Amino acid sequence: MSAADTPAESPTFAAVPISVDELENDEALAALVEHAVGMGASDVFMLTIEGGVEVAGRHWGEVKPLTQWALARGQHLISLV
Repeated sequence: MSAADTPAESPTFAAVPISVDELENDEALAALVEHAVGMGASDVFMLTIEGGVEVAGRHWGEVKPLTQWALARGQHLISLV
């Protein structure tokens, strides 16, 4: 690993929220994955929380939220994966 690849010198993983409310379910899921990849996330998590579903991405070991969905839509999007 070169010095440029170390976490201290890597670009900061800014958890920039993404809004996919206006997209159809399959388009919303694709947009979310593309957004996470573009931000350098190594993993994407869909977590059920009270009243909804939170989507988070991991970058250099840190898990940060990307967006939240209403419970019904979030559960449907989880089933598409």
